[in-house]
Amino acid sequence: MLVAFGLSKLAKLNSKQQVAITLECGLQNGTLAIMIASTFLNNQQMVLPGAIYSIFMFITGGLFLWFLTLKKRAGV
Repeated sequence: MLVAFGLSKLAKLNSKQQVAITLECGLQNGTLAIMIASTFLNNQQMVLPGAIYSIFMFITGGLFLWFLTLKKRAGV
């Protein structure tokens, strides 16, 4: 998520686009990993790393949004 946020900053995207790209890059990959492991690979053991990554990314994404909310309230 840090890389996505940094690259969107470098690309000089507006703040809404930066947030969207950051969240999509973080959250979408975990879901994709679970889907690939459970369908294409048909390997339930491979679902676990994707699920752990997803949980971590949802927590991180929530903290990211919380930080942005605090920043917006402060008027920064």
